[in-house]
Amino acid sequence: MAEKSLFYTSGGALHAFSSNTFPHSNAPVSLQAAATVGTVTDGECDLATGCIFELTPSAATTISVTNAPSGQDAFFQLRITDGYGLITFPSGDWSGGSVPVLSSAGTDIITVHYTSTGDWEYTFTNSASSISVTSLIASLPAHYERDVVWAVNSSVNTTLDSPEAMTVNVGGVGFQLTAQQSIDLTTTASWDSSETTYATAANRAGLDFYIYACNNSGTLALVLSHNSTYPNDYTSATSRKIGGFHCLCADVGTISGHTLSGYVAGDILPASVWDLKHRPVCDPAGMVYSSTAKLWADIYLASGTGSSTASVKGGAATVSRNWMDFGDDLGAVGKRLLTDYEFQLIAADSNEETNITGSAAPTDGTGGHVDTNSRRMISNCGCEECSGYLWQWLLDQSYRYDSSTWSWKPLDGDNGSLYSQDDYGDVKLLAGGGWGGGSSCGSRCRSANGFRWYAGAGIGGRGCARSLGA
Repeated sequence: MAEKSLFYTSGGALHAFSSNTFPHSNAPVSLQAAATVGTVTDGECDLATGCIFELTPSAATTISVTNAPSGQDAFFQLRITDGYGLITFPSGDWSGGSVPVLSSAGTDIITVHYTSTGDWEYTFTNSASSISVTSLIASLPAHYERDVVWAVNSSVNTTLDSPEAMTVNVGGVGFQLTAQQSIDLTTTASWDSSETTYATAANRAGLDFYIYACNNSGTLALVLSHNSTYPNDYTSATSRKIGGFHCLCADVGTISGHTLSGYVAGDILPASVWDLKHRPVCDPAGMVYSSTAKLWADIYLASGTGSSTASVKGGAATVSRNWMDFGDDLGAVGKRLLTDYEFQLIAADSNEETNITGSAAPTDGTGGHVDTNSRRMISNCGCEECSGYLWQWLLDQSYRYDSSTWSWKPLDGDNGSLYSQDDYGDVKLLAGGGWGGGSSCGSRCRSANGFRWYAGAGIGGRGCARSLGA
């Protein structure tokens, strides 16, 4: 059988490609005149008009054909300029075994064999050799890399500074950030189009927000949203959650030497900023990173139980549950109780030797309170009400000696018994002090008489978690 050839011009020279390129071809071939440039509309190639189709897509485009010759194989050429991440090809066989990554700044040549039975066979040439190494790396599955961490701007507490260089895969498309971006929370353009009210500080107070890398028609867009799945105007395929942060729930006021002195409601809590490479093993919502304790701690006292356990502003603090219950609650959401040493570090620069104003449990839930000296009850890293509101269970074991009589004490839930002295013996430490503790309260305040099965109305808990990969 004679070899089938199609001639075309490229760069002023005459070229030919043959059925040897496509070994499955054995049907009659439809040939177009050499160098005939055909009509292509929205990716649809009209084979009646030519054999060369040139396109520079500005949006997502799917390749298709019309007017294919009946009962014949057709050969044609695509010349795609700046097609990176925008072109979808019909399923078929590629000479390299997989669909290639197109150039972001250049022209790629793809020779297509459209068979008489409607199958597609492709040969790819990257004529411009313009695809960058970073673009290839960024298109790797689940890829995310950056040079420096996301951080609050050093001068403006409502501005979030991105890394200076970043590569990220969004829905299988790689993107590169080559210069730092400063995202202003007070500008509506920074937000998901349905959430522009968050440009107002009062609407952000005490809430968690997320940073999305989005594919905006082939361009990387960084979008803020309160939505934890994907922002409005995008989908799970065109956006990727890469970080987030929490906004301060109430003004801190002036506290000499305090990291957060002068911060106001709606400002970004610096220690709450996280991304895919700096985050806890659990859900980061309502947490801050303590650089001294080297872990993530809940901003607020725990509310809810079981899988509903959370760290949220205005939550009804969970009380009247014993140490074992708190262990189960926090474990259900990937957290644990703090140790004695860790609590001391995350509570540093909280109110000391005072309790909550009113010396009673507040009625408006967790977060944002002041003590009897009208000083905000907040630590350096941003943890609320570490001392002087509720005693908080710690992980640490202690012991209480009451007599020389030993006995078995049944524990809750038919999960075994504890062998100890007198009525108690076993002790789990409590920290911080309660709402009527006055001068005994503080970051280093401890109680060593709470047995693990005790459930008091003045005892709560606070979760923590290690960093991912730590």
